[in-house]
Amino acid sequence: MTAPFLVADSDMLLTAPKPLFNVLKRRSPLRAFPPPFELPPVVVWMFWHERFHHDPGHVWLREMAMKTRDAVRALDAAEP
Repeated sequence: MTAPFLVADSDMLLTAPKPLFNVLKRRSPLRAFPPPFELPPVVVWMFWHERFHHDPGHVWLREMAMKTRDAVRALDAAEP
């Protein structure tokens, strides 16, 4: 999450998912350009050992990850 802010004040380049960019561009001077080649879709998976399946801290962390994903999707969908 720090990378977009570091890149914003430099001559560096960052490749990031569009939903993330759409959220971050409101808070920084980032500009988007299409890549010069086709990029595969980003797929994110969560894996954990079965002994942590019912661990309260682990359950909370997984729930927060899913809520964050849903919030970013909602913000992206709200973009004009």
